[in-house]
Amino acid sequence: LLLLSWLFASPSAALAATWFVVVVVTAPRIMAALIDFAFKPTDLSVATHLFSALQALVRPIAQCLFTIVFLPYDVFVSMDAIVRTLIRVLWTKRNLLEWRPSRDAERSARSDMLAFWRTMCVSPFTGILSLVAIVFLNPGTLVIASPFLALWIVSPAIAWWLSRLFPANVVRLKDPQRLFLRNMARRTWR
Repeated sequence: LLLLSWLFASPSAALAATWFVVVVVTAPRIMAALIDFAFKPTDLSVATHLFSALQALVRPIAQCLFTIVFLPYDVFVSMDAIVRTLIRVLWTKRNLLEWRPSRDAERSARSDMLAFWRTMCVSPFTGILSLVAIVFLNPGTLVIASPFLALWIVSPAIAWWLSRLFPANVVRLKDPQRLFLRNMARRTWR
């Protein structure tokens, strides 16, 4: 819907279609998070409740943003699964129980930037190809489409950045804390 509206619709229709897709993607998660605002626990103050509800709203907003950022890759993965299933069920009748091909397992084993670009190359390709098509076919919608296209082009880098491992914080216990935990462990395991 997004690409068709950006390529062939008027700018106002493309804007309406873009808002429709954004609302469809974000509404369920945001509405669920907003319910937290409506029901304040009796044991919390209003300020504490609002602070915790705002904190709880951050995760759904981030999930909605990442859903939009990774949309072309998600479409590719879903279409790949559908096509593979149809070919296996209707034509080859082989590997009907194979859920994850070995090449996908090999790809996911690496976590460097290049591996993400190789795995998710469909997103930048979709973004660049759409950008070129919009420039030639319907340049009036470029302003509407450009934020999405820019995010799609850099989505492998965003995925790599999100999947980085952070070093664990080393907990340094003081002698009284260590003694307390040792005694607690002895009482627990007796």
